[in-house]
Amino acid sequence: MPLNWPCIMDYKGTILFIFVLLTYFMWMDIALYFRVQERVPSATLAALAASTSRSSVTQSSWATRSPSYSPFSGLTVKLMMLDHMNHYITIPLSTFFNEVTQFSHIFYFITPNMISFFDLFVALIAAKLVTSESLVMRQLSVLAFEIRNFLDGLDGVVYRARVHQVENISNVGTFGYAVDGFVDTVGSAAMCFGLLWHLRRQVSLKGTYTLLPAYQKEMCDSSSSQFRFGSLHFSTPAMRRITYAVFFFGLQLSISGAFWNRYISAYHDLLEGPAVNEQQAVLQNEILRSALMWIIIWFWRIANAHALMELLLLSIFVDKAWEFLTWIQYIGLFALIGLITLTEIHYHDVQGYISVIAKTTSPSCH
Repeated sequence: MPLNWPCIMDYKGTILFIFVLLTYFMWMDIALYFRVQERVPSATLAALAASTSRSSVTQSSWATRSPSYSPFSGLTVKLMMLDHMNHYITIPLSTFFNEVTQFSHIFYFITPNMISFFDLFVALIAAKLVTSESLVMRQLSVLAFEIRNFLDGLDGVVYRARVHQVENISNVGTFGYAVDGFVDTVGSAAMCFGLLWHLRRQVSLKGTYTLLPAYQKEMCDSSSSQFRFGSLHFSTPAMRRITYAVFFFGLQLSISGAFWNRYISAYHDLLEGPAVNEQQAVLQNEILRSALMWIIIWFWRIANAHALMELLLLSIFVDKAWEFLTWIQYIGLFALIGLITLTEIHYHDVQGYISVIAKTTSPSCH
């Protein structure tokens, strides 16, 4: 007997949870916007440091008047462009966990890279669970991957605690940065391959999918356009359709991850780097607080690789992975290309403007 897709209303508890979560995210985004508007130019901070006889006053030390586990602690461009789940839940939880347990101090022999490789191990377990025919096991795979995300946040928390770094920035060029990128890539790829394995066995059993025909036969003619997968015979077009859907999602993850990393590093250097004079510092601050910058930041929050994986995990949990993959297959790709184009234009325009200001107001020009 063919299995039926569960009605979305069968997940009333899940829908209520998502509604509460989205409300929380919206409220925190509003708070984040106003926190960014409170940001002051670095030149003002320098003056404040001089007037208070302090050796250094950083942007984060001025703007962060909250516990270290607050989502606004160590606020940087990277944190503002991070997805909602990581920014508002995972990282604060991992920071709170470290503060309560003193993990980074008590377990001094456990390095951040060791945590990273352990979260890869958990991701591989999740990838194995998602291949199951049981919905409960696939839901457990979602839970396992969320634990993996928690560990991914914890490795950064432990690193920053040990080097006494307040700002949440990417330490590009370090070995830990490379390890973290490798682990994230392999873990996400493993989850996608696990889902591909599951869909190739299961999607054609769901009665609503006429585009993915399966044929039950006693024997399979090796010369035909069909081949055997487990106890089923799938037509070649059906297998291609499934593979293409997962491939395009993986492609979106790769493109999004690459450009997201590029922009958080580029905007950090451009808007949070040292200014040559007060006018440039004021301009950097105004750009970071501008409406267009906020729009770009917000769309990257919902379009980065972490956010896309969260959407995939949600679709797996409610047994709607195939619908999600077919819906986002082209829409997501075109939206991503549009966002990258807008960001590139904005970045180069801002970069040129700041460069002109820096040159025209430099001491050598007087």
